[in-house]
Amino acid sequence: MTVSSSKACREKQCRDHVNKSANLESGITTPKFDKVAILTDAIRTVKLLHEETSSLTSHNGELKQKISELKAEKNALHDEKHVLVSEKEKIK
Repeated sequence: MTVSSSKACREKQCRDHVNKSANLESGITTPKFDKVAILTDAIRTVKLLHEETSSLTSHNGELKQKISELKAEKNALHDEKHVLVSEKEKIK
């Protein structure tokens, strides 16, 4: 037996195992239908995950912008506090 035929045998065994597992899980005995259903579901899931990733990326950008704004406001308040503290010290 050559290496390529051995590899082909292993690949066929793997495909048969996947088909058998899919048949047992779904209760459907037509392997082609199972493959189509599995691939259709996988495509749908990947599309949903892609949409969710895009949405989360956009939301992440918005949150980063809000963080920058809040940091700038915090720094301004911190500076204002120092000014007020120094003015208070001058009054004493």
